[in-house]
Amino acid sequence: MEKIILFILRIQNFILFKLIEIFSLLYHKYAIVYMFHEIKDCDTVNSEYEVTTKDFEIFIKKISSKNIINCSDLKIKSSKKDAEKVILTFDDGFESIYTAVYPILKKMNIPFTLFVSLSFINKKGYLSEDQLKILSGDELCTIGSHGVDHIYYRTLSKFDCNYQLYQSKRKIEELINKDVEFFAFPYGDFHSCSLSNILVAKKSSYKYLFSTIPVKISNSPFIKSFFIPRINVTTELIKKMSQD
Repeated sequence: MEKIILFILRIQNFILFKLIEIFSLLYHKYAIVYMFHEIKDCDTVNSEYEVTTKDFEIFIKKISSKNIINCSDLKIKSSKKDAEKVILTFDDGFESIYTAVYPILKKMNIPFTLFVSLSFINKKGYLSEDQLKILSGDELCTIGSHGVDHIYYRTLSKFDCNYQLYQSKRKIEELINKDVEFFAFPYGDFHSCSLSNILVAKKSSYKYLFSTIPVKISNSPFIKSFFIPRINVTTELIKKMSQD
């Protein structure tokens, strides 16, 4: 029975993705949010959530002429006269954000947002508290929440969902001594997040909440401030961009 339910949820997720993708074609696209996870100092990667440092540098050079903005500068709904804007986001809080990503973006004066999973801080391979404080002290870096735990929210009660939203916000704010205004759902699709989760998040004190729906931001009625789409950057995407 559980396998049947999971299969139905995946089908539902696919259909909703496609509907949003189709409808977005009809509306003015004014921003794109790119999503990264781990940047690895190696020649090859084994996951769609990993990108080599070399490929990351290629990607940054490719978009460096774009209007790259901070999350706080994003406005939901835009005039057709506005040029397309770009936002860079990084999920989970891998240590490579500090060791590999930050030096590149700092040198090029490019803003970025880091969504931190509270339970990953100080773990091997992830940011330490000191590294997070250094990043938060730079105006180029915006720290957002990725929840207390990196889990599927669909399984959570409203109480537990609120705990993930508010406890992570409070703890990160205490750590960096700054307001945390942005949140990204772990996994972030309709398979991992229920409508109940999204409605709970909508009532939270976050300014914007991000999903992993892989489309550009447009004036489509499907685009809301509490489930903003983001496109995962893969090796294949970078190669395709390099050929354009």
